[in-house]
Amino acid sequence: MCGVACIVAPIPRSEREALCAEMVLALGHRGPDGQGLWSAPLDERSPDGPGITLGHRRLAIVDPTPGGAQPMQRGALVLSWNGEVYNHRALRARFKQEGAPLSSDSDSEVLLTAVAKLGPVAALQEVTGPLAMLLWDGQTRTIHLARDRFGKKQLYVYRHGEFLLVASEPKALVPVIHKLGLPLHVDRLTLARYLADVEQEAHDATFFAQIRRVGPAELQSFALPRRPAPIAPPTISTYYQLRPDPAPPSDQVEFQREFRQRLCHALDLRLDCDGTVGALLSGGMDSSALVCLSAVLGHRLPTFSAVHRADDPCDESVFIDAVQSHTGVENFRIIPETQLSPDAFARFVYEQDEPTGGASVFAQACVFRLVRSHGIKVVISGQGADEALTGYGGAIPWLLADHLRHGHLARVAQELWASKPSPRQAMHA
Repeated sequence: MCGVACIVAPIPRSEREALCAEMVLALGHRGPDGQGLWSAPLDERSPDGPGITLGHRRLAIVDPTPGGAQPMQRGALVLSWNGEVYNHRALRARFKQEGAPLSSDSDSEVLLTAVAKLGPVAALQEVTGPLAMLLWDGQTRTIHLARDRFGKKQLYVYRHGEFLLVASEPKALVPVIHKLGLPLHVDRLTLARYLADVEQEAHDATFFAQIRRVGPAELQSFALPRRPAPIAPPTISTYYQLRPDPAPPSDQVEFQREFRQRLCHALDLRLDCDGTVGALLSGGMDSSALVCLSAVLGHRLPTFSAVHRADDPCDESVFIDAVQSHTGVENFRIIPETQLSPDAFARFVYEQDEPTGGASVFAQACVFRLVRSHGIKVVISGQGADEALTGYGGAIPWLLADHLRHGHLARVAQELWASKPSPRQAMHA
């Protein structure tokens, strides 16, 4: 992942760039492969006065050459973003055929070209992949902020008077907010929700009252005045909405065939990187399915796992062993409990910025440090996909209770019937 930063402020360019450089430095862990700043004045007659500065910290995944460096400028458009355009090759071929002068193999240039040709909304609808985007349009004097369809990448915004600050993580915002003498305090309602129900993300709210996050599938556009003045609230549009397939396959065999085909296609796109790709492997159906499918596609990925001591009931080593035996992949393991110390926990809290939903996040952090120790930048993760690959049986009572609360008795019957094991499953139970 990369790190992005932006500051709009009524201060001299040198001070603004120094603050933005500090923001980028706070995001150093997100990208060791380069960094950059880009600035423009609010008023062209005062080039060193109030204005906008974009910053970027780079993790080079697609086209690691200088051709992919950011912030990237093409005409009046300047881009600093975090993410990946999975369909960048198809879009590049299309844009080249249409006469676009692309000069690199970078998906950043593809995204920037899509915006130039189609506009921000249509471009976001056209590209596939996770992203958090900062885009300055010098022609319309508008800063566009966008987040991917399902909110995989984060983007945080602070707006107060004539100031607008944006970054990938709150830790890049908080010190600069304090240096500028701007207000910032805890959002008590968000904290109460977390303490009552471990609710971590409620739309745009964060644990900081003045810091909001861009919503999933959301495009926020701030029009900037030519002279220092309070920045108006953004124009907000939603560029994507998940809709159920109007005609899903009724035949179970056909449904499974199409599901496998789509999963293989999605996996194949994500394996297209300039460098070694690894995989996270737990005992779950999600990561196990992805590692096995990768092997079928000809990719035996190095895998990384968090395990526990043999007598721990949460240990999933036996399932990891089964996948490793079936695919022949390498597997590297770490026991998170052995990594826990006061210093490690303090570092974990700092890295997360906000309270987490449980100890599993610490285990993941340990696995990612293991991945980094092997020099790998990209891993395939099945995080959240268990729900599409048979799911967790323990969640069924919660689903049924929710249907009962809303009086959906027919749905209760449907779910009970759907969760009934088949004769083959019963034989192997």
